[in-house]
Amino acid sequence: MYKKDYNLWVRYHKGQINRELTEEEYKDIKASDFAMHFLVPTKALIQECGGLSAIENADFFNDYYKVFYLANIFCVPIEVIQIKLEYILKEIEKAKERKQNAKLVRKIQLKKKEIAMFGECIK
Repeated sequence: MYKKDYNLWVRYHKGQINRELTEEEYKDIKASDFAMHFLVPTKALIQECGGLSAIENADFFNDYYKVFYLANIFCVPIEVIQIKLEYILKEIEKAKERKQNAKLVRKIQLKKKEIAMFGECIK
């Protein structure tokens, strides 16, 4: 990967690009994302951090030593670890949201059944 591509990838994930990406830039970012997941496997990073709850509760973005330690273990730049941790945290949030939505759907379905049963009782 060229330094220019790496810098674009980091700036993209930090939200520092305020323009439309070209198709080529978008492809480079996707390729870099693939490389990140290949070089820093999610399961291995979670295990190294001590589990998902440890990742949720840790302050990796202010504890330079932990991030530096993880970067050395996986032999990648610090920014790669930070972006991967952000990815994991977003996935945790998505999973929680899906779980809450599923509970809400079940509640709505139960209410509909109750209303239907109540309607049957009135007839």
